[in-house]
Amino acid sequence: MEKHYFLFVIICVIFTSCSWANDAYALLSSRGLIVEYDCGYSYARMYRLNRFYIDDWAKTVGLFEENFHSNMTMTPSLGLVYRNHIVSISGTFYHGKNPGTLTDIIDSTTTDIFMFTYLRTVNISYRRMFPVNQLIFGLGLAGSFGEGTTQIGRKRRPPDNVGLGGGWSVSGELNYNLFKQIIIGVKISGNFFLTEALWHMYPDEKAINLDYTGFSAVVKIGLLNERPARK
Repeated sequence: MEKHYFLFVIICVIFTSCSWANDAYALLSSRGLIVEYDCGYSYARMYRLNRFYIDDWAKTVGLFEENFHSNMTMTPSLGLVYRNHIVSISGTFYHGKNPGTLTDIIDSTTTDIFMFTYLRTVNISYRRMFPVNQLIFGLGLAGSFGEGTTQIGRKRRPPDNVGLGGGWSVSGELNYNLFKQIIIGVKISGNFFLTEALWHMYPDEKAINLDYTGFSAVVKIGLLNERPARK
């Protein structure tokens, strides 16, 4: 009985959303503003950080045992819509945390610590949208500029190292036009972003930077304020 009730609720929600949703082609053929928010995870290569800091040093002294790859990502954005084209400005925040252990060489006591990495970027993006009924497919290209930081400790505090960087990304997305001007969806991006050297490993002066080359997967929601397009 409970399974049938749950199925009934799902069918009602789908039916209601379809009845309230506008045709996506008509929605994006207009002109207006769109406010969006993305949230998800990214996989970053972090080559020099993992190779020359964690593998060659931190693992050998027992400070960190795992390489650094996973980051949480959040992006609010504001864009202009015109005839299925969207140009947006946005800010992205990447936050990564890698657990480790600090051992006192005198009494062998251990303390849990973390390596925190942060990246804040400003992005300019262009997307071409392809609406089909209530579905909206999209392809995009973005350029980014920002600041990456690292910090080692038990909790967040001012960063130990700071470096500027830049990069670009390509993306594909699938959206659904839900409840009039509200759009929900998912987006997959391929990213390329490097910062300048944050510090050097002695004695061989290996430069350590943050390498966010990789991919990200996010869920997104958008609110479109449309106006009829001029003919």
